[in-house]
Amino acid sequence: MATRTWTQQPSILTPSFKVYRATNQTISTDTDTKVSLDTVSLNNEGWFDTSTNYRHTPKFAGWWLYAAKAQIQALDTQKFHDTYLFQNGVSVLAKRTVSPATNSDLANFLFTTIEMNGSTDYVELFVRQDSSANKTLVGGVGFTFLMGFPIRRA
Repeated sequence: MATRTWTQQPSILTPSFKVYRATNQTISTDTDTKVSLDTVSLNNEGWFDTSTNYRHTPKFAGWWLYAAKAQIQALDTQKFHDTYLFQNGVSVLAKRTVSPATNSDLANFLFTTIEMNGSTDYVELFVRQDSSANKTLVGGVGFTFLMGFPIRRA
């Protein structure tokens, strides 16, 4: 039996992507803020917009697996950090973490499947924090990112 190379694998994995925030981003207090995912690790079909809307818009219908992480620095005691995945402007998954101590760095991880129509549906990453001051969303490939790949075509 011949060994398959990566390029010979089934095309179902082809339109995968991973994008991240390259530098820190300021997050205002008590405001849903879209994460400006501006740097590509993998975007082999170009379906993630890293310059205008910072969203993933797949070009075929089916189910996608999404994973995201967002880390905020130096939250005060008992203040929260929310991370959301939005589909078409509506939250479809949220995670809240409450700071146990002053100056805590908090990271939220999200994993979910979302059915996409392949034409107009899109996914975005948002965060929110409730400190009484602006806070920093940590940039860098390991700190704030969104990735996805198809798991079943329609």
